[in-house]
Amino acid sequence: MGKALGYCMSAIQKWIRRYNQHQVEGLKDRRPVIAGRKRALTFEQEKAFLE
Repeated sequence: MGKALGYCMSAIQKWIRRYNQHQVEGLKDRRPVIAGRKRALTFEQEKAFLE
């Protein structure tokens, strides 16, 4: 089953446990959202630099 889906069996078993405990809500991605690298300069500083 795992090979057909492209995932290892332990990952699939983890999904099944999460679904059984929390239904569809348990399958949502729980990783934090990473917005990306923080700007080195504020918009005002960048504008002043470019002028």
